[in-house]
Amino acid sequence: MTRTSASILKILSAYGLITAAMILSNIGVIAQEAKAPDLAALRKQFDEAVRTGDRARALDLATQMIAATEPEHVEALYAVAQLHARMGHREQAYIYLNRAIRGGIRGSRPAARG
Repeated sequence: MTRTSASILKILSAYGLITAAMILSNIGVIAQEAKAPDLAALRKQFDEAVRTGDRARALDLATQMIAATEPEHVEALYAVAQLHARMGHREQAYIYLNRAIRGGIRGSRPAARG
């Protein structure tokens, strides 16, 4: 095998590994998206559990609803705090920032434009 052939094989092997890594990482993303809970379905199951008196099931479903919505909820609180601050509404900004912090926001987030 010539040096050129060996170099080409190394390049192709590296390209193959990169391609495989990209495919595998996309499969993980697709699997996560497939596992994303349907909030409407959870709510319907929750309502049914409450109606039938199955408190343990209702509690489990309510916990799942919180887990499904909490990250977006906290981000929204932070965004509202930023906008209030930019508009000069200091008291409201502090109220929403405190709620975002209590909700578990960590570190810094990108600033709202405007």
